[in-house]
Amino acid sequence: MELGYEQCQNNFQNKQEFANLGSENAFLANLDLEYDREFNYKISPELGGVRLGTQPVSLHITNLDPTMEIKEIKKLLTNMIKQYAMILSINVFIQSDGLPTAHLKVSNQQEAQFVISQLHRQKIGHKRMLISYDQNESTPDPEQLKLMVISVLQDVPDKRMPLFKFMELLESRYLCTSSLSEINKLKDIVRIKDENGSRVISLTDNAMRVSSLGNLPLQPQCVIHSPQNVKNIGWCEMTTSSLPNVMIGLKTFTGKLLMLLNVHFGSMPLVSFQNCYEQVFHEPLPVYDYGVPLEHLISCVLNVEIKSVGPNKNIKMVKHEVKSMDTSGDDQVLKAVPPVLAPNVAMLCREVVDLLKNMEKCQISLTKFVPAYHHHFGRQCRVADYGFIKLLDLLEAISHVVQIMGEGHRRVITLTHATQIRRFTSDLLRVLKVQPNKQIAVQNFPEAYEKAFSKPFNPVEYGLCSLEDLLEEIPENTVVIIRDENEELYISVPKKEQTSEEIMKTKQFANEVVDLLRHTPYYTMLFNKFVPSYHHHFGYQCRVSDYGFTKLIELFEAIPDVVEIKQLPDGERTVSLTIEKSIQILNTQIMQVMRNIGGNLTLDELPKYYLREFGYSLSPQIYGCETMEELIRKLSDYVQVVHSTAGPLLHLKEMDTLPNTLRVRCWILLLSPPHVLDLITFRCIYSERYQRTFTLEALQAIVNVVSLSSMHNTDYISLTPLYVLAAQLYYVICNNQGAVEFSQLEKCYEEYYQKPMKLSSFGIKSANMFYNKFNLIFYIRGCKKKSVVVLNKYVQEHLVFNCNSQQDRENEWNVPEQTPIGTIKRYSPPKPDTPPSPNTTWMTPSKANKTQLSFTIDLPSPRIDQQLLNQIGDLISPYPTRHWLSVNGAPWDDTVANSTAPEASELPLPNKLLPKAESDDSGDSGVNVMLDHSPSELPDSSCSNNNSGAMKKKTFQGTFLSF
Repeated sequence: MELGYEQCQNNFQNKQEFANLGSENAFLANLDLEYDREFNYKISPELGGVRLGTQPVSLHITNLDPTMEIKEIKKLLTNMIKQYAMILSINVFIQSDGLPTAHLKVSNQQEAQFVISQLHRQKIGHKRMLISYDQNESTPDPEQLKLMVISVLQDVPDKRMPLFKFMELLESRYLCTSSLSEINKLKDIVRIKDENGSRVISLTDNAMRVSSLGNLPLQPQCVIHSPQNVKNIGWCEMTTSSLPNVMIGLKTFTGKLLMLLNVHFGSMPLVSFQNCYEQVFHEPLPVYDYGVPLEHLISCVLNVEIKSVGPNKNIKMVKHEVKSMDTSGDDQVLKAVPPVLAPNVAMLCREVVDLLKNMEKCQISLTKFVPAYHHHFGRQCRVADYGFIKLLDLLEAISHVVQIMGEGHRRVITLTHATQIRRFTSDLLRVLKVQPNKQIAVQNFPEAYEKAFSKPFNPVEYGLCSLEDLLEEIPENTVVIIRDENEELYISVPKKEQTSEEIMKTKQFANEVVDLLRHTPYYTMLFNKFVPSYHHHFGYQCRVSDYGFTKLIELFEAIPDVVEIKQLPDGERTVSLTIEKSIQILNTQIMQVMRNIGGNLTLDELPKYYLREFGYSLSPQIYGCETMEELIRKLSDYVQVVHSTAGPLLHLKEMDTLPNTLRVRCWILLLSPPHVLDLITFRCIYSERYQRTFTLEALQAIVNVVSLSSMHNTDYISLTPLYVLAAQLYYVICNNQGAVEFSQLEKCYEEYYQKPMKLSSFGIKSANMFYNKFNLIFYIRGCKKKSVVVLNKYVQEHLVFNCNSQQDRENEWNVPEQTPIGTIKRYSPPKPDTPPSPNTTWMTPSKANKTQLSFTIDLPSPRIDQQLLNQIGDLISPYPTRHWLSVNGAPWDDTVANSTAPEASELPLPNKLLPKAESDDSGDSGVNVMLDHSPSELPDSSCSNNNSGAMKKKTFQGTFLSF
């Protein structure tokens, strides 16, 4: 779109205001005004010198077969082009040289690009046609070219010079390229002839009479600060030199550049930047051959752009402009090309980045781009595939990725500042992610960079002069730069804030990692084997996103107190437990070894039994120790060394001073309703079952689990309301095959206890809060949408029995709600000649302690008819005896439907209820022997036998009369 009259008027008024500042400034203002007039003459949203929008575009088709008829050529072209674009007009004619040419007009720029990409160099007849734009912006129009040619030759004596020298001067002075064929068309002003074997160009008489060159294109020099002024420069010196490389901090350079732009009213020629800098600041520009190109460093300054102005876009101006952040360069490129070609252009952008980052200082000459592309990717770079004719136009079309520096044959390609910063950010994160805690000191970064990329770090490779400048340009929230108390800078990756649910799941994952790695030699496995091993071990996938991370390595780094990642010499990474966690696992393993051998163990025999038990040797070096004695000293909380005549003996220590162990065991002993015992009885039961004791201070330290009270000079211990709920939920979970979905927990509770229960009344509103309150007893498995509550293995190590499957519960866990633990008995015949009573299950009281004796027998309540209750004449048995027989069905309540009434001969005498110190056969009448949880009843007897403090197995015998 063209600028309106009012906008041009405003521009003119602004320039006139500048003109009032002084003669020199006025001259510069008028000069800048002419640039603006030329630049704004036909302004449009552009990308790479190609106008966008819906304006019709003219194409020029040449190299057509002259042997074909004009009508035939037009028919063939029409049929081919209409497949890709809407033809507004097409005209085929014969040029003055006798060759056929076609002029084509399509509706918009995208269709023109599509036609070029599909038909350029397609064969028609015996020749391949060439398609180009009717007017190329990089080539001056004929009238402008005439003026430039006259200007160059008028300064030369005799108005003549060698042709090759003329072409060089024309390109260097006006920064535009022109072909010899275009010069030959200017026969009215120049003539080219051979003299002494060389061609010479000279002005004609008509051109010499031209006195005014008012419309001559402007020269790219600052009139104020150019050396000796423009008028004093010789005709052969009026050329542009290459801009130097510099080494200067970005902040310092930004301040000075903005001052220069203020002096030049917001716009200055690029080629005279060095002269202007040195004259304004009275100091040389910090030129350094191995520094950053000046033109690229200017483009790094915020709100400063380098614009190509003039009628032929051949003059580069540094302008102070606020850059728009509405759309990205990628969006502009995709809108500028046809949708069919967008994937090709997007791929070219990635390929150019990949090619340039492997070049020295990320730069390559424009003339070397095509062979370098062919060598790097193994295929030709066909410009027409992207809808362009010239490579320069294609590269300008992706100006958000590629910056073209210099002019003419000295053009150099490099990556733009934004692309370089993205590349540095990616490389920086790659370095940080292999550092401990993803953090590194700034002074150590070059060394880490060289180790990661196998080349020394050079900030010039990323388009700036120092690492500090690069870090300042990194987008926010990408890395964190902190300064410690010693004023040393550190770079680190920002850590994402986890939600409370993700934190809870991360803690669970830490426990799962310990449970998995404890089964591997030296608690170590290969990093790439962890995910499949996790799936096989737990039966579900390890989804890193559930924990708030995107990579498994990040999840491991979130639990540094549990695991550590090591790299082997061959490049493989391993996952292993930390030394602290390894020692904890080793404690349990050594206790398991000592329980299996049934007593103390000499220190010299420990490696042999450890190797036999776990399949790999016991190496003190794994635990940071040199000798076995040093390793045992690290286990002093669990194992102690007793010196004897046989040598050092290992002896297990008391464990119940550990709060978690005491919590779980107290909860287990008070698991049965009413969840309260007098303290003396509780202490006796605790000592008998676990062969350990505790102190009153230890109980007072776990007030969240148990509470102590006193009544009638008797001390009582009971569960707190929260852990009474945990006991009830334990029965619910056991009644549901050992696992209940968290969302169904309240429903299952109501079905089991026939009363409603709300977890929210206990302050539990989510699975996270549930786990935080009961993490020693229950465990949460599964994903967010299907969290399943199961028993914690820590509890199972201290339980007498477990609930695993439905079949196991029927055999091992058929206990009513009010039945205490330890009262589940089973009858089995001790002798082959004494058959057992069929389907007999008996409920006896808990084993009495030494201070309390119970002479009562708990019998199940029979379901008796009310009419029989009114007939109390017969004091022996008002209910017919036949109703007590098993063949007539059980008359008791459904909760004990699997229990049958005992025969009268099976009733024990009261003196047989007295407790016995040890199990023996002295009181055996030869009828039945009652076993207390034989090993066959325990689904995981190895777990109970292999953990310190597990219940000591005893056999309690009841002797019955024999009739």
